[in-house]
Amino acid sequence: MVSGEILNAYEKCVRTYLNNCQASERSFAVKALLDGLLTKISHLLGSAADVEKLFAEISAIIDCLQCDVEQTPLGRDYNYDAAGLYSKATSAKTLDEFMALATEALFRSAPAKNYFEKFTDENPYSGPAESYRTVVGFKNRQALSAIFSKLGLKRPGNETCFHGSIGGVSVFVSMSDEGKGAATGTFSCGQVEIDIVNHGNSRVTDAASTAARDRLEELFRKLKV
Repeated sequence: MVSGEILNAYEKCVRTYLNNCQASERSFAVKALLDGLLTKISHLLGSAADVEKLFAEISAIIDCLQCDVEQTPLGRDYNYDAAGLYSKATSAKTLDEFMALATEALFRSAPAKNYFEKFTDENPYSGPAESYRTVVGFKNRQALSAIFSKLGLKRPGNETCFHGSIGGVSVFVSMSDEGKGAATGTFSCGQVEIDIVNHGNSRVTDAASTAARDRLEELFRKLKV
């Protein structure tokens, strides 16, 4: 049974979200999808704040779903494959667990055996500098937000480069945009570069930075980044 508080918050969030759907045909399919999700996820929603938290990532969640579009005489018919999403909602023990499972397809790491590879920056002025680096792609702003949320990174405002910490390891984060949002920091699609910071010697990789890399390798595997 969904409480009145949860239902009111849900209806408000749905109206706001559907107003952003460009195609009216798609809005009908999305509404049906979300109504079905509510019945599966209600046990994880304890307050209106939980509903708002869910809808902060709902675009990213929907982007992970397979959607078949069929052109009909009456317009386009959108059909979302929601079986997997509903199954994750039913089996998840917490809302955070569900959102991590529902958005895991967004985290596209560079194809390599390990997440972090040794990178050398050939700077003509200061000379070469080594670091361990990983690259994670994103295809929209919601996906970028989900990446930072999953890794526990806090981006200061619209900064495109900043220092942060992941699992207690100091990192330097930089973003590039394949769209036109780099100038304002409002990214649309692109990639996030994460370099491990070596406080002992920022220009080389040594035993300390290698240990930090191994620590993040394990963390990234657990998070399924």
